[in-house]
Amino acid sequence: MRLVALETLLQEKKAAIEQGWARLAEVESLLQEAAAEDAKTLQSTEARSPEQASALLKGAERRKGLEEERLALLRRLADLYGEASALRREADKVRSELQGDLQVLDGRWILSLLPSGVKGEVTLSQNGTLVTGDYHLDNGQSGSLQGTFVNNVLVLERIDARFGRMGRLEGTLSRDRLSVKGSWYSYDIASGQPVTGAFAMERPAEEEGP
Repeated sequence: MRLVALETLLQEKKAAIEQGWARLAEVESLLQEAAAEDAKTLQSTEARSPEQASALLKGAERRKGLEEERLALLRRLADLYGEASALRREADKVRSELQGDLQVLDGRWILSLLPSGVKGEVTLSQNGTLVTGDYHLDNGQSGSLQGTFVNNVLVLERIDARFGRMGRLEGTLSRDRLSVKGSWYSYDIASGQPVTGAFAMERPAEEEGP
């Protein structure tokens, strides 16, 4: 919502800038016309008269008013450009933060499965709420992952390269975005092995950042 508000304000500033330039062009044209009229009055071959002096005075006052408006327009344009620039920087900052929020799962993770103690490496790619990736476990198993990330909850289906769909992981992203913890579930209920347990995915230390 904040990004939408900032972009709306930015569009309003751009519209005001266009209007300012349009009015400035009109004022410049009026100034040229006033200057031409004054020159024409001065070049008149008629005898100098009070009427002529009055016309020149009115012309000078008109040009003064136009010059004051011109200066005010230029100052207003300078202010508008400064405000638009500040809004653009803020919008870019918010957009960058939002992009970071959308891609919080991208990259490498270290996976630990309990109670077996099996570990491995996971690489994820996030596109909005959709998440895909692959995994390599230290017991030799590997394959792909696919699932969703909604309201900080990650659900991934594990598809083994040899055995196909083997189970799923369901976990919650930590507030610092450095770990996902939850439970795993196996689809192979006839194996005699545990069909559920805990798991943790953590960012490698070198990728945790400052």
